[in-house]
Amino acid sequence: MKKTTWIIWASLSVVGLLLGSRAVAQQPTAIQPEAALLQQSEECASCESSICLDGGTCDACALGPCCEVCGGGCCCPDDWYFKQGVRILSRSKPRGVLTTKEIVGVTQQGDGIYVPRMSTRDIGFDTAAGYTATIGHYLGRDTDNRDQFVEFTYWGMNAWSDSQTVHGTRIDYVGDVTAGNLFSPFEESVGGFNRAEEHDIWYKSQMNNYEVNVRLRPRGREDRLVLHPNGRWRRECQPGDYTSYLIGLRVLSIDERFCFRSSGMVDDNGAQSNVSGDYDIDTHNDLFGFQIGGDYIHRQCKWQWGFRGKTGLFVNFADQNSRILTSAPGDPFATTQLNITNYARRDVVSLLAEIGFVGRYKIRPNLVLNAGYDLMWVTGLALAPEQLTFDTTPANDINKNGHVYMHGLTLELEWTW
Repeated sequence: MKKTTWIIWASLSVVGLLLGSRAVAQQPTAIQPEAALLQQSEECASCESSICLDGGTCDACALGPCCEVCGGGCCCPDDWYFKQGVRILSRSKPRGVLTTKEIVGVTQQGDGIYVPRMSTRDIGFDTAAGYTATIGHYLGRDTDNRDQFVEFTYWGMNAWSDSQTVHGTRIDYVGDVTAGNLFSPFEESVGGFNRAEEHDIWYKSQMNNYEVNVRLRPRGREDRLVLHPNGRWRRECQPGDYTSYLIGLRVLSIDERFCFRSSGMVDDNGAQSNVSGDYDIDTHNDLFGFQIGGDYIHRQCKWQWGFRGKTGLFVNFADQNSRILTSAPGDPFATTQLNITNYARRDVVSLLAEIGFVGRYKIRPNLVLNAGYDLMWVTGLALAPEQLTFDTTPANDINKNGHVYMHGLTLELEWTW
């Protein structure tokens, strides 16, 4: 958490420097009341007896600077906006690593055939719901007639977990020894994980994302004046297709834990004893880097829809911590007991790419419903199950070649003012 907090503060500082040096942005020209409202006409005493035009002569038919249907328009960017909602994601499985095999056809000489029973691919993640929020502020208009915004986005609290269990049977081994028929990829002399009756695996992964972006959004076409049957002119915004851009800093945190448990009982000529094995792995991935992105949006008055995407290269500050512990005091074949703790850390380059479809509907001038469906791919990760190694003298190393693919739905309510 200390590392992630430091990265977030560094991101905010860099963005602050970028915004402080912005030279081309300027505030939009203020609309003076005398230009925004229609003046009193000498020819008419009320709006009912004349037709009013923008910049005309009847103040009872005053036209404001914004669209009268949606409250937006080409000259009315939101000063502040805040949106929050839920993000429901589904993610891919890790690469398959064999954890359990069973021996069948065993004889009194100890011969038999090993059949695979369980691997890390047997973990099946369901969808996980999380929280998402964005707050943004209008900075000004640049020389290319684009509105500039700065925004902070958080989404996360998405947590996936699943477990699998296999049960073996008790069989007779050479020397009047009775024990379970489950084995691991460890060599047969390792007690606890071999000749067991039950193997369990448990996997949990949690994700949090932080972003600070500057968004450049082109202004729409000039609003149009529409004459209604009652003889009144109304300002309305025009539809069109627009491409926006963003650049910013991003932090993505993925924390995982994987546990492999084994248990059973060994009967050696009537002497019974419990055997067990524990293999725990924790990994942390803190990705930090710059990203660029954009969207292509078709704007109607109240409706908008289109596509969006972001990508960037990141530095992943990855580490893994694992511990292996076995206990098999009554197993006559267990000549190797394990009590191993390993820690490794590596800084690697990761790629993050995200693309999706987005739509929004303006319920009220200051209330918007947003919906999107996104796909995201992250490489260069240290995933917990992929750190499994069944060497009795493992090296302090880390597997950093993992990747995660995610997709899911986002629903948000947005308030503007």
